[in-house]
Amino acid sequence: MRDSLFLCHRLPYPPNKGDKIRSHALLCHLAKRGPVHLACFVDDAADLEYLDAVRKLAGGECYFEPLGKGAKSWRSLVGLATGKPLTTACFGSRQLQAWTGRILRERAISDLVVFGSAMAPYLLQAPVAQGRVLFDLASQVTSLQSVLSNKQLRGVFGQGRMEAIVQDKLPKGSYEFQYTLKNGKRPDCVVMLPDGRPLVIDAKFPLEAVTAFRDGKSEDERKFAGQRVRHDVMKHINDIAERYLCPGETQDVALMFVPSESVYAELHDSFDDIVQKAYRAQVMMVSPTLLMLAIQVVQQIQKDAQMREATDLIRTEVGHMMKDVRLLGERAKKLQTHFGQANDDIGNILTSANRIEKRASKIEELEFDGDDASAGSAIAGTVRKIQAAE
Repeated sequence: MRDSLFLCHRLPYPPNKGDKIRSHALLCHLAKRGPVHLACFVDDAADLEYLDAVRKLAGGECYFEPLGKGAKSWRSLVGLATGKPLTTACFGSRQLQAWTGRILRERAISDLVVFGSAMAPYLLQAPVAQGRVLFDLASQVTSLQSVLSNKQLRGVFGQGRMEAIVQDKLPKGSYEFQYTLKNGKRPDCVVMLPDGRPLVIDAKFPLEAVTAFRDGKSEDERKFAGQRVRHDVMKHINDIAERYLCPGETQDVALMFVPSESVYAELHDSFDDIVQKAYRAQVMMVSPTLLMLAIQVVQQIQKDAQMREATDLIRTEVGHMMKDVRLLGERAKKLQTHFGQANDDIGNILTSANRIEKRASKIEELEFDGDDASAGSAIAGTVRKIQAAE
């Protein structure tokens, strides 16, 4: 039995889409060897019902940390403000780091497996993990290099990254993939804007030419590779401008998505002339980070448009609120009048009560003791003997 440590950026269950299918297959493979100690983020509340199933499948200790869209956006903004890489800022967790360190100290881990580059820092920051050899999956899993060496698969990879960013940030109905323009052309994605003209986003990945430029050993090789980069990238730019920039139908600017930060940086650092030509062609090259920022701006624009559309309704509701406030004031004044009248009535009642009390006191002060004797004396005093002469 071999204990494995498996770090994954997303719950590897249910196996219903790309990365979850791959991570689930990997988890099942490791579980056949022995207990799997799994740590991952849960970015979808609907996945919470599957935690027990994952625990049972893994057979080892499991750590699950919720990470919703709001938390992702906030962490990404913090990363931008602090200068940290967005992936590190988004998927960084002290609790998960502490859990990883404890597992590596307390368990006899044979295989350490990281699914996604976002989770690699957890092993790099764990002192006990330094010097260990990660489990080699070259014979079981197609390497990224072999995927990217195929032009068609490279296009699918770039489109997949773009779709993930768009779907994560925008609500359904505000974008469409493989949208058909009036000229019959179909860009990878369009984002609907308030004026009715969609913003076109098309993924291009000039990896081969940029790699050849980087790996060039001599000046002639780099010069030849640079010419190839200019040719390939300008072809992409011209294709986007000619096919997808339709006056009156689409926005005046289109985005060319480069799914690699390093390739994008290389183009900007070494090929400024291409960048300037792209600007003049109204095609803006964006990296994954810049696409995320652009999508957030679009999201805010859409919210502002919704607010403008609701202006009349808001104005009507504010009018009703003002009317209700006036009625409330009038009713408060009436209530104040009633309170004043009630206060006067209470004063009158108290006055009457005081008078009654005084009269009762006077009655109590009257003395009736010895009244019969006094009356008898008075009668006796009036009786006298009758004289004979009378």
